[in-house]
Amino acid sequence: MDQPTRSIPEWLSEGFEGEPTDSLLNKRDNVRHVWVSFACGRTVDDPEAKSFTAKTFNVSRGGIGIVVRQPIEEGITIEIGPDQGLTESIRARVMHCTQTVGGYKLGCLFVDK
Repeated sequence: MDQPTRSIPEWLSEGFEGEPTDSLLNKRDNVRHVWVSFACGRTVDDPEAKSFTAKTFNVSRGGIGIVVRQPIEEGITIEIGPDQGLTESIRARVMHCTQTVGGYKLGCLFVDK
């Protein structure tokens, strides 16, 4: 099992039990693992923004891939947790946002709080 190098909340660590995924496994800094789950989040830059629900699709030591209903701009920092209270949350910066069937696919890089 691929162990994260940073402190990862327990709810997120279950994602590292998923199969490694990627045709670029040998070219990536961090192995991505398939992980289908749900999470809640909010933007950190705008505390008044509504929270959102996300569907995860992969996780690595360095970040997470999620699908959300509304686009979130690249560079925005979000806080993600297992529930609406954002207990055991982790922060991530949106690196890309691509429209896809059912919403917007975000690639996010974990950042320190």
